[in-house]
Amino acid sequence: MPAFRKRPIIVEAVRVHEPVVVETLEGNISAQAGDWVIKGIMGEIYPCKDNIFRQTYEPVDKDGVKALVAPGPDETEEREYIIPFPTPASAIA
Repeated sequence: MPAFRKRPIIVEAVRVHEPVVVETLEGNISAQAGDWVIKGIMGEIYPCKDNIFRQTYEPVDKDGVKALVAPGPDETEEREYIIPFPTPASAIA
C-alpha cells in the first residue's frame, strides 16, 4: 500500500472541558471532556480525541513557526497558543 504524510497545515483548536455536541459535515458528533475541537482549513469543525490530536498536531506560534509546549493530559487551563474560535450555540448541547 502506498504511504502518505499529512501536509504541514495550521488548524485552530480548543480543548473542551465538558462534553459538547459538535455540528460536523457528517452530522452531530459528541466530544468528551479532554477532547479537542478543531477548525479545519475549509472552516469545517470536528472533534478529535486528545491522544490522536497530540500524535497529529504540534502547537505553533501565531506565525506557525515555533513549536510551543502543549498542556499535559491533566491540565485544564487553556494556553495562549490555543486560538479560540467562535463555537456556534447550536454546536453545544
